[in-house]
Amino acid sequence: MWLPREISGVIVTTVYIPPHADTDMVLRKLYEAVNRHKTVCKEAASLVVGDFNKANFREVAPKQKPKKVPLTLREVHHRLDQSDSSLRNCFDDTDWEILRGVKQ
Repeated sequence: MWLPREISGVIVTTVYIPPHADTDMVLRKLYEAVNRHKTVCKEAASLVVGDFNKANFREVAPKQKPKKVPLTLREVHHRLDQSDSSLRNCFDDTDWEILRGVKQ
């Protein structure tokens, strides 16, 4: 999985709410737990997944718009010596003519 640098991690909360559970109380507790994690790890993405049965977490979760993160492109101008030795055969077997026609 690839994450932009601006997202420091991913908090995944898995949930099972039995059909006979007090959904209001369970959703309140779930919201408190998710909110506590988001307070500690502000830059982390948060996913809440699972079997909610008749409960609807969207009713208690705050409405959030996804953050737009600018894309950062980087070029590598230096290769490690060990990568040259590891990939030597790969470079020899590559059909470079195919790549010459690719527009950047």
